[in-house]
Amino acid sequence: MVSGRNLWTIYRINKPTGQIVWQLGGKQSNFTFGAGATFSWQHDARYLPNNVVSMFDDNCCESQTVPPGTPPSHALYLQLNLSNKTANLATEYFLDANLHVESQGNAQTLSDGHVFVGWGQSAYYSEFAPGGNTITNPSMNLLYKATIPGNNYSYRAYRETWVGTPYYPPPIVVVPGPAHGQWTVYTSWNGATEVKSWQFLGGPNAYAMVPLQTVPKSGFETSLTTSSPGPFFQAKALDAHGTVIGATQLMRYWGVVR
Repeated sequence: MVSGRNLWTIYRINKPTGQIVWQLGGKQSNFTFGAGATFSWQHDARYLPNNVVSMFDDNCCESQTVPPGTPPSHALYLQLNLSNKTANLATEYFLDANLHVESQGNAQTLSDGHVFVGWGQSAYYSEFAPGGNTITNPSMNLLYKATIPGNNYSYRAYRETWVGTPYYPPPIVVVPGPAHGQWTVYTSWNGATEVKSWQFLGGPNAYAMVPLQTVPKSGFETSLTTSSPGPFFQAKALDAHGTVIGATQLMRYWGVVR
């Protein structure tokens, strides 16, 4: 599948031979279009199961001003009939009836049927429940929308399951606690997504460390205030199953013991 943005055409190409199988859209389209199925200046065309084609339909911008009556940019899903060569509207996803995206954008079909849309140069991204919506009711099936901060925008935006596993160990800091004879131990692991709790340990030396308490992960930094005499402390990162996935260095309250 090859999308020619400036030609308003999507090409299906035989990969071994390089021959064009069919053209969807443009001046030499092999398909006739049903109501609401036409597109222009498209991005990110995808060939999906059951002869469905998805794309981000920019509908913009052949000039510095958008001609009156130009449909707003949206994610567009077309149902193709390869026998009679027709392309009909399956679903479409609008964000704003007045939104015209000058370039870029994409439509990602998620495994649960939701649609995640990157709105290109407009800097929005959003997720929709299945079923689509209309120009007059763009909030229908909209789960959320957000804006990329600052002057940034994305060529394409994707929502994926991501697991962060830093290549460096979590740090640890030990400071005097709020009362005499107490110590407060702090730890964090920036970028680690699988940490659910922290096990804090203390002991008189590196060979006699014992668990003090396991504390649920709390925000960016987790701490424990203890009366354990130490003077050595350590924290271990645990996942949802209680498995150790990372450990700090052994820390004596006046420095690090390697």
